[in-house]
Amino acid sequence: MDYLGKIIDILEIILYIALPLFIFSTFYLVLVVKKSNCELVKDAVRSPILPNFDLSFFGKLQKEYLNIRKNIVPALVNRVAFFIITIGFFLLFFLVFIQELFRY
Repeated sequence: MDYLGKIIDILEIILYIALPLFIFSTFYLVLVVKKSNCELVKDAVRSPILPNFDLSFFGKLQKEYLNIRKNIVPALVNRVAFFIITIGFFLLFFLVFIQELFRY
């Protein structure tokens, strides 16, 4: 089961890289899109007390950014980082669960 620990360590490093990339790329996309389409950003958070994020917001944000600017790199980084974080989190949870099952 030592190899499972090494896989978890590698996955954690990947997630440590992907999370800041996602945060910074989302921040940049919001800054660019907010100048021309403020309603898209304003409608993303439905309640200021308990934020209810619609995950389709990220796809809409990427499409709107590509309509404004033709540079595909920030939108692509945002999309790839989103999928890495989503899949990586569930995979990490599953691997830690399996590791703890085999420990006892």
